[in-house]
Amino acid sequence: MGAVVYAALQAEHNAGVTDGVKPVGVMIVTRLKAQVDEVVLQINSYVGRVVAIADHTDHRATPEQLANSAIVVITHEAYTRAKETLSGVNADRWHRLTNWCGGRRLLTIVDEALANVVKHSQVKLDELSRVIGHITHEMRLSYPREVKALETLREEMLFHAGVNDGFRIGTALAWAAGDSPAVVDLSSLRAEMRKLPYDRMIGKDDDKERDRLAKRYDKTLVAAEELLDQHAFMALKGSEHTLNSSALAVPLELPGPVVLDATAGVDLMYDLMEDRADIIPTPRGVRDYSNVTLHVARTERIGKTAMEELAAARFAALQENLAQRLSPEQQVLFVVHKRVEHLVPAADDLGVKAASATHWGAVDGSNEFKDYDTAVIIGLPFRDHVWGTNVFFAFQGVQGDEWHDNPSWKCHSACNIDPPYCRICECYPDGAVAAVDAMSTDWPRQVAFQACSVGGAVGGSGPT
Repeated sequence: MGAVVYAALQAEHNAGVTDGVKPVGVMIVTRLKAQVDEVVLQINSYVGRVVAIADHTDHRATPEQLANSAIVVITHEAYTRAKETLSGVNADRWHRLTNWCGGRRLLTIVDEALANVVKHSQVKLDELSRVIGHITHEMRLSYPREVKALETLREEMLFHAGVNDGFRIGTALAWAAGDSPAVVDLSSLRAEMRKLPYDRMIGKDDDKERDRLAKRYDKTLVAAEELLDQHAFMALKGSEHTLNSSALAVPLELPGPVVLDATAGVDLMYDLMEDRADIIPTPRGVRDYSNVTLHVARTERIGKTAMEELAAARFAALQENLAQRLSPEQQVLFVVHKRVEHLVPAADDLGVKAASATHWGAVDGSNEFKDYDTAVIIGLPFRDHVWGTNVFFAFQGVQGDEWHDNPSWKCHSACNIDPPYCRICECYPDGAVAAVDAMSTDWPRQVAFQACSVGGAVGGSGPT
């Protein structure tokens, strides 16, 4: 609401500026299209006239509307696509978003942590082999260069996989940016492969299965092209070999945004930005958790695979426990893995006023559940070490094999000299929790809350 009021007041101020005073255009970035529409409605209602315009796939603003609106509101996804648009794919549209009749928009407000600021690319060796196996003879004749590039990529992965198997290397740099064995545009080959009858290849006649497999294999081809265009490092997790890369989705030449992220103080991303980010301390009293009661049940195996296997017994025990603890007027939100969301007990099962469920990845930044007074979190999403390495490389640059052997940052040892400045993934070999900053010094406290009921308001900004 603060961003809404500020933007509305700025629009009012713009209307009264005198000659020689530059008006301030504003871009607001929020997660969901529904939130974009809500912010626009609130700003225009506050001012009493149209000063803000939404621009997303369900509501494209015209060039005239963008030019005449002091405030434009877009989604995180549109914002992180800026790297593509600035490189020329759709530079005109991005220029229309960041400029208006008053000149360049001078203020960008990002509501909540910017999602997907680092773009991750990964190709699994077995999956790449499977995709190459689906390339038809006719495609090989039509796209020899593209097929050769994919086969070269596979040969490189096989070589590094052999090294990993022989020496049990966790991660190792395959090549630096500009040193890949091939560079290729796979768009034409991808278009042809999306037409293949994948469902019939496995003995089915199912349009949904065909579409699912086409998207799956196309995702591998997209990642393959990105890996050949960027740096890449090989990683071994269990028995699975993957080739990985990452890049900043938001180029540094964009106007510096104000990010309304209350968790910035414990988010590794901002630390990795170093002098490119200025973290403003949260004022005292803004977040008061004194009315929150934690009920903690500690256990092992809380990732999505284990939870799917153990869900039936665990949810039965959880329901029995909650039915004894909760009162009829309470509203309960369950945050679980997507695969077990259907097992969440209903309000009647618990004897409460309301019960809803959401899953990891769908709750960030949402205020849909702001009136719920109880949160039940069972199961946590984990990131593997590849994710942390990708984030580190995107901000700090690609590191060589010496770094992979002894990952560190700002000190000589990643784990025992100065932990607050060494919050990189290898400090936590068992994996990092995706929903919190697993690199922070708060990690021992955070990891303990593997299943809990929290009494207090719940929403996009957390309990208050």
